[in-house]
Amino acid sequence: MDINKVILVGRLGGNPVLRNTSTGKKVTNFSIATSKKYKKEDAETGEYSLNEETQWHQIVSWGKQAENCKQYLKKGDKVYIEGQFKSHKFKNNKGQELTSFEVIADQVGFLSGRVKEALDS
Repeated sequence: MDINKVILVGRLGGNPVLRNTSTGKKVTNFSIATSKKYKKEDAETGEYSLNEETQWHQIVSWGKQAENCKQYLKKGDKVYIEGQFKSHKFKNNKGQELTSFEVIADQVGFLSGRVKEALDS
């Protein structure tokens, strides 16, 4: 059995963009950032500094979930994403073949206070 499952908790890098496909399905695209903090030792002084590494993830949501993302999420909001990785191959303007990755969201949890309040009412 194979498993393709991703769980992310991060913050939106921009407002979600909602569009309709040619068949009328609603789809929302947005990016989230996840960060990791770690200590790094300076080889010369032996002192430690606190560093942060940020990874960006492209998220796609569909249907009613896409509409909710567009309506309730804004740049900076904290979200929980559960979904699966999907890759796309394409050629850039120089003819080089590249691969991009996105997460197709099965679940989107709105973790920011004002969003949770709006959905609960």
